[in-house]
Amino acid sequence: MPPQESPERADGETWTDEDYDFVQYLWSEARSAAQYACYFGHRTHSITFWARWGDIVVAVAAPVSVISGLAFWKLSISSVTICGTTYTDIPVGNYLWAGLGAVAAVIAAIKPIVRPDLAIASGTRLYTEYRALRRAFEALVRSIQRSGRIDKDIEDRYEKLEERMNASEQQRPPKLKDKLFSRCLSTVLVEMPVTDLWAPKVPGRHPRVPGPPSS
Repeated sequence: MPPQESPERADGETWTDEDYDFVQYLWSEARSAAQYACYFGHRTHSITFWARWGDIVVAVAAPVSVISGLAFWKLSISSVTICGTTYTDIPVGNYLWAGLGAVAAVIAAIKPIVRPDLAIASGTRLYTEYRALRRAFEALVRSIQRSGRIDKDIEDRYEKLEERMNASEQQRPPKLKDKLFSRCLSTVLVEMPVTDLWAPKVPGRHPRVPGPPSS
């Protein structure tokens, strides 16, 4: 069971505004990490999905594929009238196969340029790191809550986490999808409501008023 909130620290001193602000900042970093983990998780899943379908299209359209020999591609329409003009023996299957081949050619041409494999690898790394950072910041707050103090061990752990946050920031792409990032913010605010975020009880300040996730 978590300790009861108290206006006093373990050393008998009163929690200060600096202590309170420090814990609030840790929660802000935890929520920010959660938001980025959500974002890169969704982006990586989306890129993986479309990359796999692109590979399927290229494989299906290959001349040596089993699909190319299906009778479906020999399908034709004997007669059809469009705007008063009658067309006969329309090789629909040939047109569809040619269209599929064109799409496959475009995919094959742009894949070495777009390099979805690199985006997937990078997104997976960032997702994993941000998810771990969220948990680490949460664990740091709970260590403060349990011990009733902010000592050198807490400060050292915090500095290491900030180094990891800064390193992850350098690896992020320069432009993010705003709509997805906003949806992830809404998800984080639901998963981490302010009423669940512990903060030191400081006289004259509300014990739970965490700020929004930093971006």
